[in-house]
Amino acid sequence: MLEALANYALVSEKLTEEQEARSRIKIAEERAKFAQMEIDSGFAIVNSHVVAALWGSEEAFLHNFACQWLMNRPESLLKEPWSNLRVRVGEYEKLDPEAKVEYLFEMLEQSLGSNLKQGINRFESIFHVLGLSGSVEKTVKDSIFELQQIRNVVVHKRGIADRRLCTACPWLDLQPGQRVLVSSEMINRYSMALLKYTMQAKQRVVDFFRMLDIRQSCTAANDSEIPSRPSHSIENEE
Repeated sequence: MLEALANYALVSEKLTEEQEARSRIKIAEERAKFAQMEIDSGFAIVNSHVVAALWGSEEAFLHNFACQWLMNRPESLLKEPWSNLRVRVGEYEKLDPEAKVEYLFEMLEQSLGSNLKQGINRFESIFHVLGLSGSVEKTVKDSIFELQQIRNVVVHKRGIADRRLCTACPWLDLQPGQRVLVSSEMINRYSMALLKYTMQAKQRVVDFFRMLDIRQSCTAANDSEIPSRPSHSIENEE
């Protein structure tokens, strides 16, 4: 289309420089070639960006969830490992309440090294500290682990498989130096795994407060006074 328009412009003398017209055609051809490559590969480059976004969204979810948990349950900070965190008092006291819990969350991550953990352990180490640990399906674990490994290669290795990825995920049948083509099937699998994991985290919260209500009810029942048997004399019995 651009070629036809460029030729028309040359004929009608609206475009006097043929070089500019040819340059526009070349750019259009390169874009068309790239688009065809994406179609042929199942949109591998677009999917690579989705991989990075999926992992980043789950990390953002963990951060926001933990901070909101601490803001609404400040008594959690009285327990380990929160109580043992080394805090710079001068920096800490300058912050507003929301910034304080974010500061503590970052200190906790540094203390646990959670941002260096592999797969589901990246998130479970934080949930454990919050008292929300639990079991995770193997298929969910495996998919999230694979997602993290693919994400690291996409972000840090320009999408080229390295020895670490090949060793960690041998089922992908990749060789070092090979370009990683992220398929739509992989994106669907990663998305479903993260969705299931997020729903499990939600259920853990429900179970936590349900058990908390039960414990509080039992404590209240134990603390309440048990009515004593009315006293009466032997004469009254007779």
